[in-house]
Amino acid sequence: VVSILQQTILPDIKRVDIREDRTLVRLSSEPSPIPLKNLGDGAQRLLLLAIALVSAKGKMLLIDEIEAGLHYTVQEKLWSLIFEYAEKWDIQVFVTTHSQDTVKSFTHHLEQPGCAETGAYFRLQKKRNSDDIEVIPYDLERLELTLDANLEPR
Repeated sequence: VVSILQQTILPDIKRVDIREDRTLVRLSSEPSPIPLKNLGDGAQRLLLLAIALVSAKGKMLLIDEIEAGLHYTVQEKLWSLIFEYAEKWDIQVFVTTHSQDTVKSFTHHLEQPGCAETGAYFRLQKKRNSDDIEVIPYDLERLELTLDANLEPR
């Protein structure tokens, strides 16, 4: 958990102490532990995601609205870590989003050498004249073209 936090937004974190009433973090830049909430919603959200990843070893992880509370600049690194730990710990990850920035950072990760086949993108939408949901798969090329043309893949 600490390693994941160090690699995203808290490079100077040394320790996390989770208690019933509060969560404290030890930073190398601070003389004593400070409440995690002092670092903002993004730090709290990343802690939850890091704990979820660690807890999902050999299982499935569902993350709803992954971008919630996170600045868009953190997302590319977060995607890299999710893919890294999913492979390392045999985790199947399903993520939902309504954020164009999140889709772009996901696509950017897939564009890296050797990563194109490590993830898949699907759009869920209602069928016309029906309450049924249909799944629209996007391969990397289609996803890139959709984003380049400023079309809506979400």
